[in-house]
Amino acid sequence: MTAWNFDIPTYSQCDSFNRFRMRVDECYESLRIIEQVVEKMPKGRYVTDDYRYGVPDRKKMLTDIESLIHHFINVTRGPKIPKGESYVACEVPRGEQGYYLISDGLGVSYRTRVKGPSFTIVQMFPMLAKGCNISDLIAILGSSDYTLPDLDR
Repeated sequence: MTAWNFDIPTYSQCDSFNRFRMRVDECYESLRIIEQVVEKMPKGRYVTDDYRYGVPDRKKMLTDIESLIHHFINVTRGPKIPKGESYVACEVPRGEQGYYLISDGLGVSYRTRVKGPSFTIVQMFPMLAKGCNISDLIAILGSSDYTLPDLDR
């Protein structure tokens, strides 16, 4: 196992400028991590070699009938989603994003809900704006890194 070289940026102050500095430092650290990943990435396919679960390589698909069949099934039917309910959370750049699915066992989910991180971010605005001037609201909103389309979900 190889060790990854990265730092976790932290600041003890909680004002808008330091939130901005934190975001810039996180961007630089992300670039360092991406450079390390690119250097250590092995050659070859990065998707599974089992064509029942992934799209086959284009050159192989044009010469091998079994690969062509799996490609046709994957593209036309899509993956079979097991029957039941599921919630999965994953880390995204602005925080945690959650996916809630209800499936009836077909290739498409019966119901899908996505909880984006911006909804959680805007919940802190009343606490951050308490005792501030109206002119401070622009700096607070700008340093919070939320997205309006994410709030619609």
